[in-house]
Amino acid sequence: MGMATRGKTGIKVCRKCRIMVEKEICALCGGSDFTTTWSGFVIILDPAKSGIAKKMEVSVPGKFALRVR
Repeated sequence: MGMATRGKTGIKVCRKCRIMVEKEICALCGGSDFTTTWSGFVIILDPAKSGIAKKMEVSVPGKFALRVR
């Protein structure tokens, strides 16, 4: 499976919480360690009702990378 890259979208992923970000500081964890090498993503709308969110330990809605390097 190939890894997705930032390309034309300009989307980076926080290495700590895996949320997709467009700014210089992660709005979720406050971190600044990002990568543009990620694969797959999931959009969590209602973390309380999502089995995937529970497995990923996500407690807020957002767009998250499934795999981060």
